[in-house]
Amino acid sequence: MKVDFCVVRFENKELNPRMAEKLRGYFAEQYREEEIFHNHKDEKFMFRYPLVQYKVVKEIPMIIGINEGAKRVQSLGMVTDELVLEGKKHEVFQKTVETKRKEITTLEEYRHYKFETPWIALNQKNIRKYRNASPWEKEEILKKILIGNILSLAKGLNYEVKEEIHCWLNIKACEVNMKNIAMQGFKGTFKTNVVLPDYLGIGKSVAKGFGTIKEVS
Repeated sequence: MKVDFCVVRFENKELNPRMAEKLRGYFAEQYREEEIFHNHKDEKFMFRYPLVQYKVVKEIPMIIGINEGAKRVQSLGMVTDELVLEGKKHEVFQKTVETKRKEITTLEEYRHYKFETPWIALNQKNIRKYRNASPWEKEEILKKILIGNILSLAKGLNYEVKEEIHCWLNIKACEVNMKNIAMQGFKGTFKTNVVLPDYLGIGKSVAKGFGTIKEVS
């Protein structure tokens, strides 16, 4: 399946990864009438895969748009010359706007990916089970969650996965601070038999920059 993809990078700004949420807040306010920028309708959260995602990767703030989100992000990138984050104005002197058509499909062989930002895999329901599990059981739990995350992503982009998904994990736990609440995250690499575009997010809170992946060459 082919998907339209746009990445806007604000090259002259260096930000802490936690500012991805502030980046989302800024553009959600600027484009409050367009639900694609914030995934809310009638002040209620819309449970769907976000077609606009806000990230800080290696200190570079960026926005990605997928399918109908790609055109809006491309237009946004062309006109944005400042960011206002936590009340501070940041002028944008250098930015790149990259548009491509990317493929999502299954393969017979593995592709290797890295989590550029922490993967939020666990929720309140399964974190207790995970913490009480043996090392082998923990790995199996996370594999099932990763496969579920990939299937959810595909469904959100209207792609039907007909082949079985396999994966391999090499990750370590890390602490993530979300709204001053410490949460369990994971960083590292994984392999799967699915082709995924760079900078897509998988897992929880992908619109706020978590779970951002990039293929390892």
